[in-house]
Amino acid sequence: MALQPRGHIAACAAVVIAFNAAALNTVLTTGTRGAALDPALNSTSHILAFLVGLLLSVANLVGTYCVYCTAVACLMAYYGVYIPTLQALTVGDPHLAFTTSAFPVTIGLHLVTALAYAYSAWRCAREHSSRVVKSLQVMAGLACIAALAMLVFTGLPGQACNDGAANLSSASDSAVRRPAQVTSQFLTMRDGVRLAADIYLPDGWQADKPESRLPTLVLLTRYNRNRKLRWPWMYVGFGGDIPRPSLSITMAKIVNKFAPRGYACVAVDVRGTGASFGHRVVDLSHAEIQDYDEILTWTRQQAWCNGRLGSMGVSYDGIAAAMLASHGGVDAIGMLFSPVKSQQDMLSPGGVMSTNFLKVYASITRATECNHRALIDPKLLKMPFGVKFFFEHVVGGPFPVSGNEVALQQAVAEHQLNWNMLEHVDRFDGFVGNMVLDDDGRDVPLEEFGISPDVIEKLKKHKTSVATWAGYWDHASVTSSLRLSQYLGKSNVRVTLGPWTHGARACFTPRSPGHKRAFPLLADVFGFFECKLRDSCAALNRRQEPFQYFHLGLDQWAASDSFPPVGAVWNTYYLSATSGLVNAPVREHAILQHRVSNTTSSGFASRWNVISHVLGFRVEYPNRLDDDDDLLTFNSDTLSADVQFVGSVQVNVSLEVEPGENAVVFVYLEDVDPMATRIHYVTEGILRVGHGVATRNPAVGAWDGIEQSFRQEHFTAPDGPMLVEIAMQPMAYTFAAGHQIRLSFAGADADNFDLSSIKNLAKTWKVHLHQSALKLPVLV
Repeated sequence: MALQPRGHIAACAAVVIAFNAAALNTVLTTGTRGAALDPALNSTSHILAFLVGLLLSVANLVGTYCVYCTAVACLMAYYGVYIPTLQALTVGDPHLAFTTSAFPVTIGLHLVTALAYAYSAWRCAREHSSRVVKSLQVMAGLACIAALAMLVFTGLPGQACNDGAANLSSASDSAVRRPAQVTSQFLTMRDGVRLAADIYLPDGWQADKPESRLPTLVLLTRYNRNRKLRWPWMYVGFGGDIPRPSLSITMAKIVNKFAPRGYACVAVDVRGTGASFGHRVVDLSHAEIQDYDEILTWTRQQAWCNGRLGSMGVSYDGIAAAMLASHGGVDAIGMLFSPVKSQQDMLSPGGVMSTNFLKVYASITRATECNHRALIDPKLLKMPFGVKFFFEHVVGGPFPVSGNEVALQQAVAEHQLNWNMLEHVDRFDGFVGNMVLDDDGRDVPLEEFGISPDVIEKLKKHKTSVATWAGYWDHASVTSSLRLSQYLGKSNVRVTLGPWTHGARACFTPRSPGHKRAFPLLADVFGFFECKLRDSCAALNRRQEPFQYFHLGLDQWAASDSFPPVGAVWNTYYLSATSGLVNAPVREHAILQHRVSNTTSSGFASRWNVISHVLGFRVEYPNRLDDDDDLLTFNSDTLSADVQFVGSVQVNVSLEVEPGENAVVFVYLEDVDPMATRIHYVTEGILRVGHGVATRNPAVGAWDGIEQSFRQEHFTAPDGPMLVEIAMQPMAYTFAAGHQIRLSFAGADADNFDLSSIKNLAKTWKVHLHQSALKLPVLV
């Protein structure tokens, strides 16, 4: 029995009301993931919901109760698209799911559903001439289309990585509610430059209450404290927030975690960026660092600040937090994935410039500073469609202070004078001591772009508590964290090492079902500040040891008083021309000749190109099982038992090139899984031949067991056989029984390192095997 027109009107109205009421529920609930429906939020339930919607829509093609089917299909579409979209925007970067392998299947399911719905709605509208019915059908259809459009740059939540969050804490990364009191203003510096600041306070904060003075986080960024949202996206409740004209990509998750729980947060665009005035003569200039002291003074004077201060940030913003704390009066800082010695740990590992990363990074920072719509020069990098759409059509430029568009235009005009990093990249040759010419005509050593010895001494003097988080797949951030712990003393630094890319945007372990981080990183950060700024140390006291690290292969967390733990011993494998990696020293003086390929690559999305991490690429090294022609490889016998190592692997190789030639060695430790016919990347090391060892740490597996100065005056041009000693990036890993250990050498990493500045690169290596070995710091 078909419905009468009046019944159609009521049913269509119910569709629209139910769809939008459900959306309103997500926006207004206190949990950022939609607290009322949060227990059901998982990929399986969303996919099932969409399949139900699909079946209803298909049934609608031949049925007579078209409006009822359409109503339920709309609700399924809402549950299957809109909630996961908000969840993705809240928990992770909004565009990451676009790059997942499941994206084409997901889009296909949604397109079929949408098309089936559209056709059934068209048939229903044809059968009933009422304009109201047709209008309501169109409204419901547009709602589905909008949800589908949002999916294009978000996607369904991916499977979680097996990074063992449950072993550490039951805490969640979600916030309890949106901080209701948000104001913006300019802070005027000593030279008249005005810096844009947003102040976040808890909902209901009043100055006259006894509890009105709050612990405060000062958050400094060069990546825009807040961004405009373009039409019509300002009417969408991103991340469970109410519809608003801005989206704080950099700060949202931090302030939504801290401000509702009784913290004041001050987010500031550093000079020459965002909505702040001034121009940048160079990154981390003296003027910028002086600004930090004035920002601290202003913060302490505010009615909402109780004098207990902290700071935190990812990458550059973490360095800024350390610079801020060096002025004194900051109780604690959190440095997430931040380099300490930027040149050695990020810009030129092993004395080789990471020019490809530098060029893309320079392009992005220049675009954001000057408010260019295109984020990256397409000649340097072709962005994924979802990422490009998000940054060019969803978010706009910096959000103005108090709606003052005139001031914003004036500030951006001053940014046009900013130091252009792209103009300096080709001047760098990888030696420590390279100079950068700033816009004031002053030569600045490249090594100053990081935490200088002077800053280290000031942090010690002020007894600042420090916590660091680093990822095994993120440049040399693990080395940076271990370096900082050694410099400041392990009693003052809390180190967490996980299987993450830059900013923990993605995760990888050999046993992981997916790449979405499960570890509650923000909850871990929150627990640290709760202890240091509020003396509430219950969460922090669950872990007494200063080092917490994830062990890949075992896929579990461990804690220790040192990294690697005391008791590790060297397990040495020797390089053999006939047997690969062997346990006994090789006595014959065999020499292997290797033809070097200049096209060998570890892939664009490597640990060194952290911009690829930010743009949503996972660190996925290619399966190089069949690349033996371009690599010099050595395999162990099949392992009869598991081999566990923790720390920095050392590689010694005696290498000879023709007189007058140069060489760069890229060495990779890999795990061969014969059953899966696949090789898994474990860790790597890089060294330009000629950089001799400057210091040694005899501790087994120490990150600085082998350390070069990378200075021009200590460089020795290759002449005859030279012992090349390389400390690989620290790692905790288990090679499973039945697998093989593989050591691979290459003379290039074309997608990450431009070697054109190194003249006369050798085309052939001679490897003297009797002096060559691999040393694993194994746990016994």
